[in-house]
Amino acid sequence: EYWRQLVGSARNRLYLGGIGFTGWKGMPGMREELRATAVTGCDIRILTMDGQNPAFPHILNPNVTAHDHASQGQSLVEARAWFRSAIQDGQKAEVRALSRGVLFQQIVVCDGKALISPYLYSASTGFSPRLEISKNSTAFGAFVREFEELWKANDAA
Repeated sequence: EYWRQLVGSARNRLYLGGIGFTGWKGMPGMREELRATAVTGCDIRILTMDGQNPAFPHILNPNVTAHDHASQGQSLVEARAWFRSAIQDGQKAEVRALSRGVLFQQIVVCDGKALISPYLYSASTGFSPRLEISKNSTAFGAFVREFEELWKANDAA
C-alpha cells in the first residue's frame, strides 16, 4: 500500500533506480497506479539492472540472495516489459536497462522526497535500511544527480 500511495502522489517526478523492482508486478493495483500517474504527464523514469551488465554478478551475495545472477536476467527483462506496459500511455514515461555503471543503492525519487536503500552485500534489499531524504538536504541533490548520470549513460535502446 505504501508504494502504491507513493506512486499515486507523484505529480512532477517519479524516478525508480534499482536492481529490478521485480516485486512491483505482484502489488495489487500498482499497474493501474503507474498508468494513472503516467497519463498526468509526470516525468517517470525507471532504470533497472541489465542482467548482462558486467558488474551485476558482483553485487549479489550468493549466500544471501534466493537466486543467482544468471537466473535473474530473464526476470529483469520481464519486469522492464511490465513497467513499459504499465506506463505506455505516458508522454514523459520511460524504462531503461542499466548496462553501463552500477547502482550502489536503490534510488526512489518522488517529487521532493528521495528514498534511498543502500545495497548491502550482507543482506537482501528487503532488509537494507531505508533513508528518507527531503529536497532541502544536500544529499537529495546528490542522489538525484547520481540517478540522472546513470540515466544519461544508458540511452534508450
